[in-house]
Amino acid sequence: MRAGGPRRGAWAWALFWVTWPLWIWLVLTRLGPRAASGLVLGALGLLLWQGRRRRQGLGVLAVQIGGGAALALATLASGHPAFLYQAPVLVNGFLLGTFLWTLWRPPPMIERYARLLKPDLSPGEVAHCRAFTGVWIAFFLCNMAITEWLALGGDPGAWALWSGALAYAVMGVIFATEWVIRQVRFGDRRRWRAAWHTLAFYAPWALVSGGFTVLAYLPLRLLSPVFPSLLRGFRRFTQGFYRFQMTFLTWTGTLRIASIEGEEALARPGPRVIVANHRTLLDVLILMSRVPEATCLLKPLRRSGADPASHAMPDFWKPFILGPFSLLGYIPMPADWRDPQGLRRVVDLCRSQLAAGRPLIIFPEGTRSPDGRLLPFQDLAFRVAREAGVPLQPVAIHTDVRFMPQGTVGIDADRRCTFRIRVLPCIEPREDLRARDLLVETRQRLVRDLARMEEAFGPLWKGGQESGSGA
Repeated sequence: MRAGGPRRGAWAWALFWVTWPLWIWLVLTRLGPRAASGLVLGALGLLLWQGRRRRQGLGVLAVQIGGGAALALATLASGHPAFLYQAPVLVNGFLLGTFLWTLWRPPPMIERYARLLKPDLSPGEVAHCRAFTGVWIAFFLCNMAITEWLALGGDPGAWALWSGALAYAVMGVIFATEWVIRQVRFGDRRRWRAAWHTLAFYAPWALVSGGFTVLAYLPLRLLSPVFPSLLRGFRRFTQGFYRFQMTFLTWTGTLRIASIEGEEALARPGPRVIVANHRTLLDVLILMSRVPEATCLLKPLRRSGADPASHAMPDFWKPFILGPFSLLGYIPMPADWRDPQGLRRVVDLCRSQLAAGRPLIIFPEGTRSPDGRLLPFQDLAFRVAREAGVPLQPVAIHTDVRFMPQGTVGIDADRRCTFRIRVLPCIEPREDLRARDLLVETRQRLVRDLARMEEAFGPLWKGGQESGSGA
């Protein structure tokens, strides 16, 4: 876990650059133009220092930094903020030039991105990508015009809101629209369904968590040590959002939660370790939406260099969720399960959350099962329960189609997925029960109940043998 600090620092640095117009506005309105130009020059200097070892792209980086530094120095010399207001115009001008260059020297930029997912594109798809490269060029032109208009108007608040938040929202809409149109126009009916349900899953996440990260993360991070009730309110809001997400996916025809036997046991307060089998990516969201004040383990933030087959959080998720998840107290796993120091730190963090009275959700398989059968259990959940002296609550989750299984981040199921959940009686802590004893007893209970559910509702993954690829 020693690498966790630099990794978190890298993402904090990326977050700074995404929201830098808001930082400039804050410093401008509090300390004045020259202090804001000093902030920009310091940040650009750090950026150049970070990129000093690049073998490629250093020239482009130097041009970008040089343009920003020229604007900051002009503000520093004149004491007028108008030069700093031109920075987003400069950034969009650079992106505009890059996209225009790819039209002159093909393939166009959107085609390059599309080929990362699908190397072989049809002529129709190539034409589509070229057209949407033009759409992005038009956006950059409009964005430059709007930003320039706001800069000339001299309203730093409006300038920061557009440049640091609303422009990113428009970019997200354009990106999502292009991807969906490409799936609908050039995919079969199944791919259209996959595009629709994948968008239904990710769009609320991107809007809510992205908006929170840009607008509310820093104020909540700064104020929560003084006002702890803010974090409790944020946890209640998050649980409500998870419930909304499940309701929305039900409305879109993506899933159905047919039954939750023992839901009142999930809703009761108090510390305990909730362990469940892990079939789909939605298992954790369903449980988190039903368990108040719950925390959970997260996938590692990076892959283990010693284990190429290890799983980690997808990079495209991180800007949207790392900020909110850190405030919620979710605990990332170490990259390597064989790292004793990393595991000890995770156990200590789990115990501290339990000591605060929060339930803890853990999937002892460690990852989603590729075929629906229980994978071997890791003993982490049972060590935590025994050391903390809290009950274990097993939960059996049954699904009837292959739905966001291991290795996928898209929804490519051939029909609506029906979830059935059964909350089993707690295993109370006892001095004579070792972690291994708890593991064996929990696994036996889950195996027995999953067999009963399969007999009653059909085998796991029924009707979904061909749906394992991500959308």
